[in-house]
Amino acid sequence: MGKLSNSAIVETTTWSQYIPEETIREWQDIVELIARLSDARLGLVMRVVEDSIQVFVSSKTENNPYHVGDSAHLIGSGLYCERVIATQKPLRVPNALQSVEWRNNPDIAFNMISYLGIPIQWPCGKPFGTICVLDDKENAYSSDLLLLLEKMRNLIEHHLRLEQARDVAEATNRALQSANAELNRRATTDSLTGAYNRRYFEQAAVVGIARAQRYGEPLSLLLCDIDHFKAVNDNQGHQVGDKVLIAMTRLMQDHLREVDLMARWGGEEFVVLLPHCAGVEAVIVAEKLRALVADWPFPEVGAITVSVGVVQLRPNESLDDSFKRVDHALYAAKASGRDCVRLGQ
Repeated sequence: MGKLSNSAIVETTTWSQYIPEETIREWQDIVELIARLSDARLGLVMRVVEDSIQVFVSSKTENNPYHVGDSAHLIGSGLYCERVIATQKPLRVPNALQSVEWRNNPDIAFNMISYLGIPIQWPCGKPFGTICVLDDKENAYSSDLLLLLEKMRNLIEHHLRLEQARDVAEATNRALQSANAELNRRATTDSLTGAYNRRYFEQAAVVGIARAQRYGEPLSLLLCDIDHFKAVNDNQGHQVGDKVLIAMTRLMQDHLREVDLMARWGGEEFVVLLPHCAGVEAVIVAEKLRALVADWPFPEVGAITVSVGVVQLRPNESLDDSFKRVDHALYAAKASGRDCVRLGQ
């Protein structure tokens, strides 16, 4: 492999992508051991990246000319590693100077005249690169050394399989988390409007009521009903009615506090739990929502109004009992001509 100044050599910053540092450190130990046992100048792990072959791990032997990140175009490079990658077979070159076959090999520029290398594969069978030793003197490289290199290659491929298994496990875990989040979202939200559904509201409201009773904090409940909603569905169709429900949800979500709990109670009814909010304050909130809806333009429908019942929860009152009272308050608002707010007793 030539110097970085060589036109066939490019520098890369992605050579270590996807391989953990701890694995790279183990591979470093491998090439150091191979270099010592082979009595060769240096050991390398090379990696194929697109159309290049790159130095991935390099032994720290003295005057080693190959640096991690050095890269050469693979096809037509004349490198020993190109042959190994192309054939996926071991290559032993005792002395390249004795063969015209290697006269254009850039490694000879570093006086690396002997070579022993074998291919490394990804778990899918595609070429990862090579593990090899090079020497600046003639070296026949024994069969035992070749066997050692194969054992080290097997260890590296085992690491790659472990990394693949870890990636698959992490991807599976992310998919499961995403699926669980989606299941939870579907279980707790209304499929049309995206608001919390009745089941979730009842569960969360019980917790909120218990907390308010424990600390003696005021807690109020609103029950909103879109006036004459059946006429919207009958005259403009259910698709327009669905748009009204979705827009109603967004309007309420945009103008309620983060601590407030809003849900679609059913049909055209929405319920809101207001923590730290007494009945009189809750009436102000309800009136604000009523006015926002009344002023809200909807060309396909025209004017939309809501009737709202309001109650402040009593000490030790259950959710069922508070709903009976807020339902009566809502009925009173409707009986008063709709488009109004009534505070229940």
